Amino acid sequence: IGGKLNGYKVIYTRSDDTYPTLSERAALANTAKADLFVSVHCNSATNTQANGVEVYTHTSQSDGAVAAASAIYKRLLAASGMTGRGIKAANYAVLRETKMPAVLVELGFISNEADRAKLTAAAWREKAANAIAAGIEEGLK
Repeated sequence: IGGKLNGYKVIYTRSDDTYPTLSERAALANTAKADLFVSVHCNSATNTQANGVEVYTHTSQSDGAVAAASAIYKRLLAASGMTGRGIKAANYAVLRETKMPAVLVELGFISNEADRAKLTAAAWREKAANAIAAGIEEGLK
């Protein structure tokens, strides 16, 4: 599953309503010998006021992951009009189990009405996707 984007080979862990485990997603990237793993999510919280975008790297924070996270975060903030929640470190499975630099992008909170309105708008999603792609390209240089 995948395609080409700006000369890069893109491999998706899924393109439909299947749910590979987090370990299966990391294993796919490891088998493909990917240069970068990017996991894209929508956040949620019991506090409906929580909002904004954030990008995570693993707690070990490789130089490549930090560069990619920084570039993606910067581009996403500029394009999205969302609140910035920062670049953070966590021990998430997809960040821990991948052998290449890896980041996890939280696009906003589906539990927040304003964020959800953006997340459900096709034009906003396209803008966010383009920002992530530009950040990936910058981060891989």
